[in-house]
Amino acid sequence: MDDEELNAYGVLLELRHKKTTDVNPTAPKHLLFNTFLFKQLWYLQKYSYHMVWRWTKNNDIFSMDTIFIPVNHANSHWVFCNSACRRRGGDHLLL
Repeated sequence: MDDEELNAYGVLLELRHKKTTDVNPTAPKHLLFNTFLFKQLWYLQKYSYHMVWRWTKNNDIFSMDTIFIPVNHANSHWVFCNSACRRRGGDHLLL
């Protein structure tokens, strides 16, 4: 599976998630980044926050229950990094 197919699948998942949260506002909130986030974050083999700082300006990542980041491992297969953000007494725990 290449990156464009994975991005298209991500768009379908986002549309499905939007329909679910429209019907049930208490449903868990998810954020799925596209395949270019990790590539930009590790630009030129260095941590490059300045390349991605705008990617979350329209999303409050601390209000999400789960964040998914697709990562291409050695140009051979894709993995999803999953960050489960769970609320505990008003605080957030990032796993």
